[in-house]
Amino acid sequence: MKLFHEMKQQNIPPNTITYNTLINIFGKKGLIDDSMKLFHEMKKNNIPPNIITYDLLINIFGTKGLIEDSMNLFHEMKQNNIPPNIFTTIYS
Repeated sequence: MKLFHEMKQQNIPPNTITYNTLINIFGKKGLIDDSMKLFHEMKKNNIPPNIITYDLLINIFGTKGLIEDSMNLFHEMKQNNIPPNIFTTIYS
């Protein structure tokens, strides 16, 4: 996170890949709330989540047994016209 904050301080805008990387790291550590904060921040900053973003979050929630949250993300993804891929299908 230090590098992420340094990027922002130096006016280097994070992109979807930056956010996906951090979401993945937090998710692997079981820090669901931090992953979701990043997800909401990226949307607030008009950085569009992509299929990888949704796959990561669906997997994070599914791994923790939070099936309803996984399904909510799956439906949001479809509403945003992001088609599922093989990984989305496996996770959901």
